[in-house]
Amino acid sequence: MLRFLSAVITNSPLGTVRATTSKPYFVEGELVQGNVHCEFLAPVAAKSITVVLEGYEKVEWHERKDRTETIPGTDPPQSRTIPRYVRRRAKKTFFKQNIPVHLIQGSGMMPGTYDFPFSYALPAQLPGSFYERQPLTDIPHGCEFEDKESGFFSKLKGEAEKFEDSDDEDGGTRRKLLAVINYKLKVTVDLVNFGGFIPDLYTRIPLIVHPHLGVPPQPIYHEESREVVVCCCFKKGPLHVAARFDKNAYVAGETADVHADLDNQSTKVLPTQVQLHRVFTIKTNDGSADFSEDILAVDYPPLQAKTKLRDEPLPLKLVGDKVKPTTSGNFISCRYMYQFHCGVSWGSDIEFSVPLTIYMPQPPPMPLTFAAAPMPGMAAAAAAPMMPVQPMIMSPSGGAPVVVLPGQPIMVAAAPMLAPQPVVYVQA
Repeated sequence: MLRFLSAVITNSPLGTVRATTSKPYFVEGELVQGNVHCEFLAPVAAKSITVVLEGYEKVEWHERKDRTETIPGTDPPQSRTIPRYVRRRAKKTFFKQNIPVHLIQGSGMMPGTYDFPFSYALPAQLPGSFYERQPLTDIPHGCEFEDKESGFFSKLKGEAEKFEDSDDEDGGTRRKLLAVINYKLKVTVDLVNFGGFIPDLYTRIPLIVHPHLGVPPQPIYHEESREVVVCCCFKKGPLHVAARFDKNAYVAGETADVHADLDNQSTKVLPTQVQLHRVFTIKTNDGSADFSEDILAVDYPPLQAKTKLRDEPLPLKLVGDKVKPTTSGNFISCRYMYQFHCGVSWGSDIEFSVPLTIYMPQPPPMPLTFAAAPMPGMAAAAAAPMMPVQPMIMSPSGGAPVVVLPGQPIMVAAAPMLAPQPVVYVQA
């Protein structure tokens, strides 16, 4: 789990800032809605309240690459092996959006409690949130380390991003594997700071984003034949599999409902197993690593020689810590295969693979109309000193701002789910 799943709340003698979102997670292209809650204990000289949405991706892994050296003073020369790890890592911020929530007029804000709603339509084609971490253990005595980070020349220019981030892992430790696609939301009250001694009030919370399932799940059919071979060259007869899947995409926790016609015309008894294989790769600009593995496996009765089975159930329940939504980013790729595996004694095992998508529940279609009715937070803001209710400024992408008074109905065309355009709603 990400360390920052509980919101980081900044307290000061001036007050407290908090933020909430309407849902625990969102899908790319979906409208993120939330509220900023400010409780000021003293008069606050501030310029604005802003929300920043940010998404970044980073990877780290270690490769074992021992080296050999000659032992000094030995005759004849003798050598020894020095254990050595090469660390590769990279980080990239691929999404960042500033949303002005409130421009403070006059000299500041008086003590009181204020709520400010905000909304933002996420862009399409964002990679889904992802987190995988494996510690580097059993480090041998005398081990050497070499660090290779992407963007070396950018780092010389001071342009490289800070890799360590307390939001997603413990800093300063070495990891066998770290793969993160992370989104967060930060709220800042920008204080008027005359002497440079008063830090801004801020809070940050996680934002979980999942990919949009472009096409609804569909039933699939897969048929394949293989020859059973032992000792590299002795053919023992064919194996034919015809499998029917209820769909090709599943929510994590569901059961893949699979039925198959199995025709083993070989003379071998074949132990059978179904597996969920995760194809998991990470990369930087100058290297890559494959951490693919079978993360689920269920054994079924052996398939007897010269046997035909009709409509044989081969379900697989998609549960476990490593069953995460399919995603694809700049550095991280995670996808899945349903595998029907037959063991062949004294021969090469046989596998039939069918790609599956793991996804999270999708939001309903965006409505065609809605009313810009006052949100509960606006009433609280209006009742506070120095906080008259302001018109809502709607700034659609590519168009001029439209002023909408609270309670006035407006019409907004729904953005296509596959490629919505960002729309920013700002409470002036």
